[in-house]
This record gives sequence, structure tokens and C-alpha cells, in this order.
Amino acid sequence: MSESTSFVRLFVGILLSATGVHASCPIELSPPSVVVRYGDSVSVNCSTLESQFEGIGWEARQGGVSLKKATYLVWTVENLTEWTVSPSCYINLLQNSQFQQCFKKPEVVLYTFPDTISIHPSNAQDHVMNEGEKYNFTCDIHNIAPVQNLTVRWYKGGEMVYAETFDNPKREPVNQSSVFSFTPSRQDNGVTFRCEAHLDLWPKGPQLNASSQECNITVFFGPDVQCYSISRDKLELLEGETLERGCPVTGRPTPGVTWLKDGQPINPTVPLSRKDTGRYTVEAEGLGFIKKELWGAPHNLTCIVEGYPKPETIWHKDGEEVVLPESLTRSDSGQYLITATSNLSIVILTVEINVEYPPSQIVELEDSEVDVGSTVWLKCSSVGNPRPKYFWNYYRTSNVIEEKEDGVSRLHIHNATVYNMGSYTCHAWNDRGNVSKTARVTVKELLSLSNWTGTSASQECPIEITPDQMVIQYQSRGQKATCKATSADVGHVKEIYWQGVQNNSTSWSVDTYDWDSRPVCTATFKVIGTCHKHLNVTLYKTPDSVSIRPVDNLNSVVVEKREFQLQCDITNVAPAGNLIVRWYRGNETFKPLIKGSMRVTGCLPENDTNCDISGVRSPRNVSVTISTTLNRNHNGAEFRCDAQLDFGPEGPRPPPNMMSSPLNISIYYKPSINTTKLPKTIPVFRGYPEELVCEADGHPPPKIQWLYSSDLVPHVSGNTLTVYEAGVYNCSATNEVDSISHEVKVILKEDYLPLIAGFVAVTVVAISIFFLFIYSIYYKNTRMRRYSLKNPKLDTHRKPVRSSCPVEISMSPSKVVVRFGDPFSVICSSPSNRTQAMGWESPYGTGIGLQTGASSVSLEIDSVKSWELKPLCFINLNVDHVQCLRLLSVTVYKIPDSVSMSQPSPMGPMVEGEKYRMQCDIVNVAPVGNLSVYWHKGNKIIYTEAFNKTSPSPANTSSVFNLTAQRSDNGTQIWCEAKLEFSPSVPNLRTIRSKSHEVVVLCTFCNAKINLTIGAENNMGNNFLKWILTLCMFYSVSGEGCSLILKPSRVVVGFGEPVSVSCEATRPVRVLGWESVISAAHTQQDLSVRWKVDSLIDWIEEPICYGVFFTAPRQCEEKLNLVLYKTPDSVSIRPVNHTGPMVEGKEYQLLCDVQNIAPVQYLTLRWYKGQTEVYNHSFSDLPSSSPVQVSSILMVTPTKAEDGAQYRCVAELELGPEGPQPPPTVTSEPLNVSVYFPPMFLSPEPEVLDLIVGAAITLNCTATGNPAPVYSWQSSNPIQERMEEEAVLTSPSLLPGTYTCTASNTLEKKSKLFIVKAKTKGMPHKDPCQRQACAIQQCLQANKYVESLCQDVIREMRRCCEAQTGNSVCCSGFKDSKSTENKSNT
Repeated sequence: MSESTSFVRLFVGILLSATGVHASCPIELSPPSVVVRYGDSVSVNCSTLESQFEGIGWEARQGGVSLKKATYLVWTVENLTEWTVSPSCYINLLQNSQFQQCFKKPEVVLYTFPDTISIHPSNAQDHVMNEGEKYNFTCDIHNIAPVQNLTVRWYKGGEMVYAETFDNPKREPVNQSSVFSFTPSRQDNGVTFRCEAHLDLWPKGPQLNASSQECNITVFFGPDVQCYSISRDKLELLEGETLERGCPVTGRPTPGVTWLKDGQPINPTVPLSRKDTGRYTVEAEGLGFIKKELWGAPHNLTCIVEGYPKPETIWHKDGEEVVLPESLTRSDSGQYLITATSNLSIVILTVEINVEYPPSQIVELEDSEVDVGSTVWLKCSSVGNPRPKYFWNYYRTSNVIEEKEDGVSRLHIHNATVYNMGSYTCHAWNDRGNVSKTARVTVKELLSLSNWTGTSASQECPIEITPDQMVIQYQSRGQKATCKATSADVGHVKEIYWQGVQNNSTSWSVDTYDWDSRPVCTATFKVIGTCHKHLNVTLYKTPDSVSIRPVDNLNSVVVEKREFQLQCDITNVAPAGNLIVRWYRGNETFKPLIKGSMRVTGCLPENDTNCDISGVRSPRNVSVTISTTLNRNHNGAEFRCDAQLDFGPEGPRPPPNMMSSPLNISIYYKPSINTTKLPKTIPVFRGYPEELVCEADGHPPPKIQWLYSSDLVPHVSGNTLTVYEAGVYNCSATNEVDSISHEVKVILKEDYLPLIAGFVAVTVVAISIFFLFIYSIYYKNTRMRRYSLKNPKLDTHRKPVRSSCPVEISMSPSKVVVRFGDPFSVICSSPSNRTQAMGWESPYGTGIGLQTGASSVSLEIDSVKSWELKPLCFINLNVDHVQCLRLLSVTVYKIPDSVSMSQPSPMGPMVEGEKYRMQCDIVNVAPVGNLSVYWHKGNKIIYTEAFNKTSPSPANTSSVFNLTAQRSDNGTQIWCEAKLEFSPSVPNLRTIRSKSHEVVVLCTFCNAKINLTIGAENNMGNNFLKWILTLCMFYSVSGEGCSLILKPSRVVVGFGEPVSVSCEATRPVRVLGWESVISAAHTQQDLSVRWKVDSLIDWIEEPICYGVFFTAPRQCEEKLNLVLYKTPDSVSIRPVNHTGPMVEGKEYQLLCDVQNIAPVQYLTLRWYKGQTEVYNHSFSDLPSSSPVQVSSILMVTPTKAEDGAQYRCVAELELGPEGPQPPPTVTSEPLNVSVYFPPMFLSPEPEVLDLIVGAAITLNCTATGNPAPVYSWQSSNPIQERMEEEAVLTSPSLLPGTYTCTASNTLEKKSKLFIVKAKTKGMPHKDPCQRQACAIQQCLQANKYVESLCQDVIREMRRCCEAQTGNSVCCSGFKDSKSTENKSNT
């Protein structure tokens, strides 16, 4: 290429970059941005889908790659140390392309972060500061980059007071400092400062932080004279007070103090009197010097009265004459009346004396003891004048609140924790002095600082260790564990570290060669001190060998039904305490008759502690012995023992195990003669010999011997005896186990054989001729391949006609019952090796086409849209082109839209003895043939109707029930319920019920016989009948109706609540009353009586109103329909026989327990998953009216989409319109479901990748799973050790060959194959987005077409289609679906 051409292309590339056209540059970077620690490796793949180009290359100071003819090129640096690295991937296109040259640059962020940072104050030796001076704290962070992502946070005590960020765009490491300015006051003495450095590289990189040590400061301040009672430099003191107390001098360090009066030193501790009035000077020298002059004037309360003659002075207080003392006390405060009298006049003066005094000793503050989580109050109260002020000293936490009210200070400690234990000091002060008192708060169950032993129980050390348990194989790659304080205690921790680890690190690495590793994490907390937590580390080793042998038998021979012992020897296994031994007979496990204990081989436990299997952690030889009995059916059976190390859910899955070699056991058993072939009596025809065969079964094979009388002359050959004459013959069978004999009696009979033989000969000849004729026809036609057993006609197609399929076809499931619109899947399979191809014939779904060589095919229907489906599975056999078919039974259902019950016909109240037509209407249900309608009256099912309609599509139908009214029906509730019933049953299928209808029955016909003949359609006759019945009810004196009315007729009352019901008579009554266990009442005067209970707690209460009338009927009764209810004490939900996470695809039971509810027949338990009701369970068939405990079970089969779902059950009492509205409900605590599912690759099919010599290649083995998958790689070529556990393998040093990636978790292992081969020329062009399209199809099939679970592969497809506009056939329909989606979201 000429220099001018290169220059032009370079100029065009720069121009395109400057104008923004490079955004359409046909280059894709993966990843587009990376965050790398200094010195680590980095790789970025640059690829293109452009076909018209010269080559692709990387320009970089480190790891640059020259122009190469390839569709992708990887920039890789094993040790990235160039801080200003800015790699650029460029592509040179051909002249007929729309670009000449273009490039893209990945964003590379190289970072480093220090392990420690430091803090130090300026000009503060030994952290001592002077009050009022400004100091700077400096936080030094050395060797950090990039500094623009750094944030420094400053903390004073536990509170953040300042944060600083940096705008420095420099990419190289710098030594950065943050300065925090602080001016201390004397109240800041003892405060701690620290700084934290946070490097935030999210979302592409980590979020790192480090904290400095704490800096504790001491604040010095100069002397300060604080006089409590001073006004205009005049100090007013009471007689008896001292200068030291009235004017204390403070300072840090403690100053030297000198008091002067009139220039002469005095003792400030001597009490003053009124004669000590004068000018005082105080001098104090410490951090500074202070001199202050004061005029001291002790109060002089002398009252001077002048007059002549000299007046007499009297003092009064509270109406009593008093003498004013020389030294006043607090009790002398008050109003005084001074009276001066003489012969001439009287003078009265009122004086108010206010005596100031320091605070009294604090009362009501005592030591307290509180339980963890409880509340305690601390009260501080003191009396002084002026009223004292308060402040507290204690370790401050967020759950302590200070309150001041009416001269009292209180501390409210709520939800007490261990950090509230300690001393609480209350200070009370005023202008005259101060006092203080300290109380101690003890938190119960608090661990002591030395051994963490509480007063009543032990409490766990607040440390979290991740992981909390480690199970690691001996000599495997080590793992790390970290320890930290719990989230609630992180603000109280001083230090935390692993014992024995350098630099007091919070990270500990396990030594996989140390059998006795016992790591301990130690933490020191404020207030509660130091505690420890152990990490449970289990180092395991699989056995070197496992063998099985008999205990006593040296030749593995066992006699039937005799007890014998087997021993399993496990060599060099650890830990033996986790060993489980299973015994196998053939391929099935069996339970031994007696199972011995596991012991260490060759030692007695009582003599050696190393023989304790539960305590030994290092490898040991272990043996297990069992006893069992066998029978002859077990002869030749293979016995094995399997040693398995079981560590529970935290251990490896599947658990490591080793199986012994098989041990063949021979079973010896006694002989048994076959009496079927050798009966006790055998006839012999004269002149013809008879063979007696004695066969015996036994192990070892028995020896046969015939015994007979000496006058008999039979012929013996082995176990066969040939006899000619009658007699008794005895056969005996003997082996090493036992001997047995059998006697045979031979009877001589005459010979009729010649006659029979002649008849048989004629018969045989006739049959032979018939079979020869048939055989000639068969031979002729079968040789020509035109004979059929069913229809022996010429077959022009040369195909045999089969009356049935010669191979087995199975379907899983065999029948399908599915809701309209829901998905389902069925697998059709055949175990036969004669299958050539299989397929499905169906108007819906996938997997329909013919699949050659398959042993099973899957029919996947994501949404059923037809009411009648007839999928057909067909199999083509590889013999004579025969095809077999099997039809799948599919039932599509739909629950009713609504169920309603019409009013009885005719309308109005019912009349006893009359029939009434009721109709239940079910709307839009399918199939009607599976519908059953249940009619309920009260708590009983009174009628059930099924339907025989065969139409599969939805229809409206009705059920009619004729009710004959009875007086006992009055006040009852009638409703209908629609239920779809299938076989097999459909779990959690909802039933729909109508609203209930209350039955009102007036009365029967009166005693006076009235014969009326009224036509069915005669409205006048019906009205006349109602009129007659009404007259009979209200006015007749000889009718049978009960003239009592209950108001209300039905009562719903809660347990313990009041209830009141009135019973009224409609005609004169002799006695009217209530029969009841409680609150019975009656009256002989009124036409109404009330039954009233203030608190109803009797569950069997059935109050009855009775009336004794003057006329017939003489007495009648009305029973109150009373419902006493109680909401449940608790509703709880839990799994049945299961703990921990669920596994996808397995069936589980969830149990909802309802405690102490009544009446249970009104209870409906509703199951919810999230906010969706999935099942409801009613208990209308339970008759109990008192509180009971009931439960409901929900069957669930979780999928991975349900990971994190919440289940809850709601107990609802539906008590009818008379009950509380809305109905009372109690909801359980939600049950969070964690679903484990095996690893699933985003693209599981094998990948073939082309390798260009010198270029890096990426093998992506990423899989989803719960728990998160662990990866391992296997290949005939070497793989770097640090890359063996990574999901994505990227290296420029990979060699051509096969690479197998295994993603495993506790459930399953799955592997994916990568085939790396050298780049060859002349390969056909492949659709550039085919791989992404196939990945979407695989993901949707694996996740039952839930699109939200495949967003990652869908995004990859969109990126590919955007880059390959017009070049990919796979994108033709994908872009349309995306645009439609965007429109729908607009």
C-alpha cells in the first residue's frame, strides 16, 4: 500500500471520528469498559461482522497487536502497569466499503488502593490541644488512583462531620491528603477522630474502603473564675459561705490560685462573716494567667430603726413571732413582717428574703437491672435555689432519650442492648454549686467481659463469619473466610481479627494440610469487651479403599437361614464421624438383621481417645459389622458396601463416596425332592417298564440313592430307576447340610395300550395331512413375502399389515388436564431399539417435526387456544416401513365466570309443606361434562347434580333443586357451589359458590281443615291462599302455628361480647320466657321478654323462647339461631417434613395451622402466593361449634421463577350478613421460599471456535443456578491454574483441541464442550447472529417460555442485529418484534 493511500485512509478515519460517524464503525468491543487493579491481567475482545476489510489491529503502549486478517482480535496484557494506557482497536476496510478506516477505544480504568491510611493532627503534641485555637487534622492516603473516584469521610466520635471529594483527573497514583479544620472547646475533651477512604468504581469495578486509627484528643484551657452570684463585679455571699465555693476556679491543667484581701493573702476555704466585706483579688496561673478583682459583700440583714423613745422591733413570719438568725438557711426563705412600735406610732415593713443554696444530694437515681429488649428509666432529682440544671455522662447510643420536666431529668432506655450497660452519671448545678451521682445499669443475659458468661444464659458473640462453615477436601485449593461485626454492632467495634493471622487481618485462609485447624475470630467491642467465635472447618479425605468380607467364614459359604456376619473395612478416611455405610445386595440396599457400631480398626475405645470416632479428625481405618440371614434365592448374590461422607447441605454435592468390590456369597441349603415328577403312587402296565426319576434341588447338589426290597430287580442309572413290577421304592437325597427321603409305591395294571395305539395312529395321520396342506400354503406365500396373518391377500404395496404396534409407546404424563390459555408439555418415548424416527402431529406447539434417531420427542404448547386438542405421537420403525400411532388425551377446562342462585319460585315467604323451585346458574364453564353442582343448606349438602354433556367448549348451564319447606328451615342459609372434577385430580383447583339465600318459613295450614283446589296458573287462587295463611297466623285461636317472633331471628356475637334478643308473642300469653343455661328469664304480664348476656362465653348455649298460651296450641317454642364466634389465636405456615431451600421440580407440602377458632364451619382458608390467591379450603363439613385447631395443606412444585416468592395463608370467618363486615381475618407471617435449581447454560450447545495463531480466544461457560455454580475446566492441553475456576476462559495461549467446562452446584453437574480448531480457508459464510438466535431458543425452552428469564441472551441478540443490519437472516423477525414492543410501551 502506498504512503499516500495510507495517509488518505488515516485522514478519513480522523475525519469520521471527529464528526461522530465513528459511532457506526463496524467494531464491537467486549467488554466496552474494564476496571483493573494495577499489575493484574486484562483482556478486551475486538470483533467485526464486516466481510469487506483488510485487517484488524490494536494500537496500545502495552499489548499492541499489528494488523491481522481476522474477524476478532483480543488485546491482552498479563501485567498491566501503564497508567495512561488507552488502547484503540482499528479496522482497515476495502475501498468499496462506506468506511476507509475506523476505530474504537475501550474505557480502561487502572486503580490501586492502599491497605492502610493514617491520621495526625498538626501542632498537637501527644494529641493535646488548647481551647479556642485552630487545628488541622490530616488524613494521608498514599499511592491511590484514580483519585477522582476517592471520597474521604471524617468522623467525630461515631458521627460523620465532613466529606471531601477530589477533581484531580490524573490517572497515575498520587499521595492524597485531606485536611479537616477543628477548633476545640473544653467540652471536646476525650473526643476521638478518624478518617475513612472510599474508592467507588461501581458499577464496573469494586467499592473499596479503609479506615485510619482513632485519634483521641485532650483539650487544655486557661484558668476561669466562675462566681455564682455576682452583679456589677459585686459578689454577694451568705454568711458561712467560702470564697472557694462561691467562686471556683477551673482550668486544665489545674491552675495555681491565690486570693488577696486588701493586698494580703487569705485562705479561700474559711467561711465568711458580715465583717469580711471588702475588695478581693483572685489570681490564677495555669495555661494562662488571670487576675480578677471583686467586691465581696456578705448579706447583712440588720434592720435599723430610729426614733425616740427607742422603738421596739418585732419580726413575724407566717403569723408567728420569730428571731432572725445570724446565718440564714434555705428554710428561712419567705416573707417577713417587721413591726416597729413606740408610744407615738407604729411602723410596719414587709421584707421578702430569698436564700440561695446549692443543689441537694441527688435522689431517685439507683442502680438498675434490665432484660435485653426491655425498657428502663433513670431519674435524677435535686433541690436547689436557683433550680438546678442537669447534664449526663454515659456511653451514648441511639436508643437513649433524655427528657427534662418540672426540675427533674430522666433517661429513657428503650429496647435495651448490651451497649447500654455501664455507668450513668447525673450532674446537677446552679450558681451556688454542683453535685453528681453515678448509677450502674446491668443488662441481663449480658456476657461478661472476660468469659462471656451471662447471669442466666449465654449470648452469642455478635460476629458474622462468612462462610459460617467450611467443608474442604484434603490437599485441595485453599479457601478464605472473613469475619466482621454484625450490622447492629458494627458501630461499636474497636478491633476484629483472626487469632494467629499476621497484621490482625479479618481474612483467614484454610490450610488444607492441617487436620486440627480451629480458627477463632476475636473482636473487642465498646462496653461489652472482647468475645470470640469459632469457625467450623471440616477437612475431609475420601477412603484409599473400601472392601467387604465375611467375619468368620473364610470361603464365603453361608447356610440358609443361619445368621452370619459381614464386615466393611474403610481405609484411611477422615473424618470418620461423618461416615455413613450403606449395604447393597445386588443393586438394592437392604437393612441388616443386626447393625453393629462403627469403630476404629484395631483399638478399644475405652483405652484410647483416638478410638472415639466422633472426636477424631485425622484419617483412620474404620470397620463396620452387620448380621443378617439369607435364603436360597440369594445364592450367587453380590454384596457390596458403600462408604459415604455426609456433611449435610453445607458439604459437597453429591457427597463423596466409594463402593467396595462385590463379594459373591454361596448359599448352602438342604435337599428338596421334586414330588411333582415323582408322585407317591405310580401305576405300571404289565409287560412295560416304568422309569422313576428322582430329582432333588439343593446346594451343594445332593447325592441321589434308591432303596428297595431285595426281592425286587429294578435297573438303576444315576437318579433314574427303571421298574417292571409292583413294590415300594425309596429315594433319598443327601448333601453337606441335610438328608431327605421320599417313598414311591408302584401299582401293577393291565395293558390296554394296543387298542388305544390304533386309534391314536388314525388320528395322527389325519392331523398330519391337515398340517401339510396348511404348511404348503404358508411356504408358498411367505417365500413371496405376500402373506398376512390377519388378511391373507395379495399386498400390492409389499408392506406387512400389523394388527397392533410391535413396540411400546409411553407418554409422560399419559393424560393432560390444562386450563385454557396455560402451557403444558408432554414427552413421548419408546424404549425400543427398532425406532427409526419420531414426531408429533398437532396444530399447536413446537417439536412437531420428524426427528430421526430420537428415542423421545417433546410436545411444547405455551398457551392452549383451542378447546379440543388431539395431539398424535407417531413412530416410524426401521423394519418394513411400519408406523405406530398413539393419541394423547387432552382435557381443556375453564372455571365459571360466575355462579348465582335465583330467588325461590313463587316469590315471598315459604309455606310449610309447599315445594319451591330453586335454580343455580353457572356461566361460561368448560367442560360441562366434568361439572358438579352441590346444594348446601346450613352446614349440610342436600343435593348434588352432575352433567352428561359432551361438548368441550364453554357453555352456560343450570341446576334445579326442588325444596319442600319445613319449619326447621326457617332462618337457614341455602347456596350452591360449582366444582370441576377430573381424573387425575387438578391440584389447587378453585370452587365457585353463589351468594347465600336465607329461608323464611311462615307456618303450616291451620287446624281447621280447608280443602282448596287451585290451578297452578290461578293467580287469584294463590293470593287467596296467602290471605288465608296470614289470617291463620295472626288471628286464629285454633291454629298450629307458634305465635312467637324473635328479634333478631339470627345473632352473630363474638366470644366475650354482650348479646340481647327480644322474644315477642303475637297473641295473649299466660307465660312467656327464655330457657337458657345463663340469663334465663320469664314474664306473666308482658307480650315480650328479653334474653340478655353481658359477656357470652358458653359455646353450647342454645337459648329457646317458649310461650304458654290461653288457647291452643297451649305451648310452643322458637329456638334462637345463635352463632358464637372467635377469631384464631394464631395462623402459621410451614413446610411439611422439609427444612431449607426447595429444589425445582420436586413436590412439597405447605401446612397452614389455625389455632383455637370457632365455629370452624364458617372458616375459609385462603392461600396466597405474593398477592395472588392460589387455593381456598372451607370446613363446612365439620360440625363443631367450640374452638378447634384445623389445618390445610397446599401442594407446590416450585420453579426457579418462584425463587424468593412469599406464601401466606389467611383465615377468614364468613359469618353471613349478620356478622361483622368485612369478615374478620387473621393472616400468617409470610413464608419466603428459596428455590434451588441446577446450573443452566445461556448457550448449552457445543461451540466450535476458530483459533488464529497468536490471537487470544474466549470460552464463555457462564451458567445460572442456585446455589451459584462453581466452574472447572478439563482439557488435554494445559490450562493456567488461576483460570481453572473461572466461568470465562480467555487466553492467547490456548491450543487447538477440546475443552470441557463443568458448572456444578449442590444439585447437579452440567458440562459444555468447546472445540477449538485452527482457522481454515474456504469455509462457507455463517449467519453472524445465528449463535445468539440459538441461545434464545434454548433459553426459552428451558424456562417454559418465560421471556423475563432470558433477558440477557435477548440483549445479546439485539446488539448483534444492530451491528449486522441487513447481513443477518436471523434478525428479520427479531427487529419487528422489538419495534412493536417499543410502540406498546409508548
